[in-house]
Amino acid sequence: MPSLEVTDSLDHLIASTDAVIICSATNNLAERMMACAKAKRAFIVEKPVSRNTEELVEARNLIKEYDPFHLIAFNRRYDPSV
Repeated sequence: MPSLEVTDSLDHLIASTDAVIICSATNNLAERMMACAKAKRAFIVEKPVSRNTEELVEARNLIKEYDPFHLIAFNRRYDPSV
């Protein structure tokens, strides 16, 4: 049976997993993407991925540098009510 671990440390979470699903408010998505990129950890994140262009460019540059497997998703595209 799978175990459950609770942590308040983003670094610990990223280090203890194979991949990360980032589900949080827009104001911290870029920070979490960059943390995953630096750890070369695969991640999926839903758009919008940042609050502004500066955050987006910084995250993009780190993703290019560290090259983690990643996916930027648009989950509402598959919502049958749309």
